[in-house]
Amino acid sequence: MKTRDVLLRETDDLPEEKVREVLDFVLFLKSQGEGGFLEKAAETSLSKLWDTSEEDEAWSNL
Repeated sequence: MKTRDVLLRETDDLPEEKVREVLDFVLFLKSQGEGGFLEKAAETSLSKLWDTSEEDEAWSNL
């Protein structure tokens, strides 16, 4: 039996609250594989500040 099938079978009799916890954990694991949700959000929002010629010049000597 595949691990996925075992996971589904094991969650069948869990209370809804516990199933939600399992789902939250799965979503957390998926977000880690994608570089992290907060990291992507910060990169998107701060890119306007980072992607400037002034920033490039300030960091060019490092």
